Amino acid sequence: AKDIVHYAKSSFNKPCLTIRKTNPWRIYPRHFTIDELKKLASFPDEFQFTGSVEEQWSRIGNAVMPNQMKAIATHISSLFQPI
Repeated sequence: AKDIVHYAKSSFNKPCLTIRKTNPWRIYPRHFTIDELKKLASFPDEFQFTGSVEEQWSRIGNAVMPNQMKAIATHISSLFQPI
């Protein structure tokens, strides 16, 4: 069976495609770099992922984004604050 290749364009004016564990998209005209994926996923610049590019992509795709987790934690914490 042939691999199905999906082509997509990222846009400056629209939200980014979902960062998934595997990369089914061939972003035209090029793939995102790991540094670009880290920024899109709100990881700090100094945060380092280890492993091959595929392993790093997988880790970013599986991660809960730091800014998203902060918002969830802040909300949960606010539920326990005394009134």
